[in-house]
Amino acid sequence: MSKELLTSDIIYIAAADSCEQDKAIAHFLCTGVNDQDVIQAAVDSVAGETCGEIRGRRIILLPGNYYISDFPRQNTNGRAAVLVPLATNRFRHITIRISGAPNTESAAIHVTKEAYEGVAENESCSIFACDEFNQNHYVFTDFYVTVPGDQKNIVCFDGRYMGSMGLRRIRCICTA
Repeated sequence: MSKELLTSDIIYIAAADSCEQDKAIAHFLCTGVNDQDVIQAAVDSVAGETCGEIRGRRIILLPGNYYISDFPRQNTNGRAAVLVPLATNRFRHITIRISGAPNTESAAIHVTKEAYEGVAENESCSIFACDEFNQNHYVFTDFYVTVPGDQKNIVCFDGRYMGSMGLRRIRCICTA
């Protein structure tokens, strides 16, 4: 992990269609395919620290379109695109904020048709989930999520095992 990433209060992620200025400041770049893996890497980079500096750090999804192409991670409730972590620092409690650009809806996370069709009839999948119960605080703000249908069990924000979860200016939209 780069020193710049370790000392930054904000971790920026750029989408494949983000403007060049946004891509230039991004710590992580998405390609438009399997963007859930890049978002996961950013979340892991924040949660993997061993001291209290991460309190208050944010992950910003810069304006653009992010694509969930799969639900590759397993948790107790089924599969997930992004698993938010357990507490790993000495305080045993962290706050992770995942946001779009403040007070806009310029960042969008889209579940692809292929990912949607890959969900079995009796299966549950989540876009953001936690692996097991913890004391962490998760805040999601200023972006929207689209799912290409309403016949599959896809949960946008599964807060069952999160210590607490806040959703602000979030929209989950079925595009069918």
